[in-house]
Amino acid sequence: MPPGDLSVKTVTWISVATLTSKILGLIREVIMASVFGIGPVATAFKYAWVLLGFSSSLLGSLLSQTSCVNGPIHIIMATTLSKLPKHCREKLFQHTATIMFLVGAVVGTLVYIFSEFIIHMYAPGLWVLAEGRIIREIAIDQLKIMTPCIVLAGPVGLGFGYMSAEGNNILPSISPALSSSLLIFGCLIYTFTRQSRASYSGGSLLSLGVSLGLFLQWIIQTMAQWYSRFLYYCLDKWRC
Repeated sequence: MPPGDLSVKTVTWISVATLTSKILGLIREVIMASVFGIGPVATAFKYAWVLLGFSSSLLGSLLSQTSCVNGPIHIIMATTLSKLPKHCREKLFQHTATIMFLVGAVVGTLVYIFSEFIIHMYAPGLWVLAEGRIIREIAIDQLKIMTPCIVLAGPVGLGFGYMSAEGNNILPSISPALSSSLLIFGCLIYTFTRQSRASYSGGSLLSLGVSLGLFLQWIIQTMAQWYSRFLYYCLDKWRC
């Protein structure tokens, strides 16, 4: 295939993937607003999301609420790796991803243990208002459930930087659709299976959708990277 046609085909697939993610993101926001409105679940989720939103913006990972592919660490990683040969690029990525995973595990553990203190730190009014008890309990539970996102945010952000350096931008473009789809599914489950503690179950489903969405992105990304390395190894052996 001529290079020009290949470029057009790649741009077309990236455009379709981005458009699909944006449309699903819009549908997700509409469904979340119609199901939870401005009630305790939606309010608690805003408080629980503060720390995770910062992690997403900093590391350039693709969490459910935003598509921060161009985070500072993501840009640095993609720019640095694109200038290195294949074997050096892979070694640097593996070392950096391991370090980020270990750091994320430590931070995630601390966030899980001190989740109540964290919510109290930037929402002290929830301990004063009469209706704040339900909101703070839901927010604390949501933050605990979404703690794995802090652990995976670094490796996922670095992984997408690695894929950008490899010239693969289709997967980063379509990845937000995974989280959006799971959140939509969680809203539908909440709508049709409401129980006596509906607010608590709704908050759990919402945060579980975020965690599972990022986990699936990490799994798919890992499989794509493994396939790329396997293909490069086979081609290198064939040339020899």
